[in-house]
Amino acid sequence: MKSFRRLTVCCAMLLLAAGTGRAAEAPPAPEPGNDPLRERALQNDGQAQLELGYAWFRGGGRKADATRGAYWGERAARNGIPEAQYNLALCYHGGHGVEFNRHRALELLRQAAAQNLPEAQLLLADYYLQGVPADLDAARPREAIPPDFPAGIALLQQLATKNLPPAWRALALAYLRHPDPGKREQYLPEAAALLTKAAAANDAEAMLALADLYLTGVGVPRDERKMLELLQKAAALHTADARPKLAYAYEYGLGTPPDPERAFALYRQAAEEGVPLAQARLANYYLTGRFTAQDIPKALALLRQAAEAGDPGA
Repeated sequence: MKSFRRLTVCCAMLLLAAGTGRAAEAPPAPEPGNDPLRERALQNDGQAQLELGYAWFRGGGRKADATRGAYWGERAARNGIPEAQYNLALCYHGGHGVEFNRHRALELLRQAAAQNLPEAQLLLADYYLQGVPADLDAARPREAIPPDFPAGIALLQQLATKNLPPAWRALALAYLRHPDPGKREQYLPEAAALLTKAAAANDAEAMLALADLYLTGVGVPRDERKMLELLQKAAALHTADARPKLAYAYEYGLGTPPDPERAFALYRQAAEEGVPLAQARLANYYLTGRFTAQDIPKALALLRQAAEAGDPGA
């Protein structure tokens, strides 16, 4: 997946485009000097356009200019470059640098996925599984697109044959969330096997999901010790969501003797990284003065941060 290394940076290139709600559409002013890459881009070479957009964003050898970068990124997408299509989809997905438009993101993902870009296929599968909400406030109102679970699972099953740990994990989670209870029960053994394989390949999100199975005994025998080991491995990979779960295990003695002092340290570390669950749990320590001085204002501030980030328990 050689192209993947550039995808996040190219998306940032578009995120930093002029803050008009759209990617740059007007051609940039003439640039002084000879630039072979720009000359190729002007000849409608899509790969050169992608590279030039990236170069303008990065600023290597020239002053960084996000507007120019966005312009060339748009042109590359229009010329069928799958990496550019994928990045534009990400930007439309979040409304960054372009208008918020999940319907347009879906269209771009289909284009990139049709060219076998694995990252686009993964996100497209998620779109199929989730559906696309209506956007009735848009200049041209857009109707909701309902979920298509069979299409999402079929796409993930195809990807899972390509030795991609994220696809194994995504397929397992789709099985576990299947809307048909009978299908969920049928897929449980395969979901657990896929998560085990992805976790063994150092997929931290798979470790977290598999830890949940071991805690609840769903699809695997209940085993708090294995749960703890998976959470420790995920936390060692600097996965932010692993720390509050690991802290909870230490706080309540799941798979280990209770260690609330260690739990406090982990909650504080994760809260500093902006994890809402950790902020809410840490607030309880400051409210009660456990293992720290009581600090009601700080506790309330943490609860406010967690609530604003959508934590249901804050």
